[in-house]
Amino acid sequence: MTPQRGANLQAVFNKILNMAVAGALAKDQMVRRMCVLRDMAFDGWTGGEAWASEHDVIRKRFAAEGFAALEVVF
Repeated sequence: MTPQRGANLQAVFNKILNMAVAGALAKDQMVRRMCVLRDMAFDGWTGGEAWASEHDVIRKRFAAEGFAALEVVF
């Protein structure tokens, strides 16, 4: 596997949501906050859409499964 540069936060959100749904996680047990800690420069969200657009997509995906979107702390 070739290491990838940068952080793919979209993939992190997807993994969290997919695991919560697959594990039938109770709504009150869902992670509420995600802290992003990096020892290098932050390259951006995913290289695609602006943060507001990307966050809206994530918020809608979480809402469709009955969860609130996570708060992200950089």
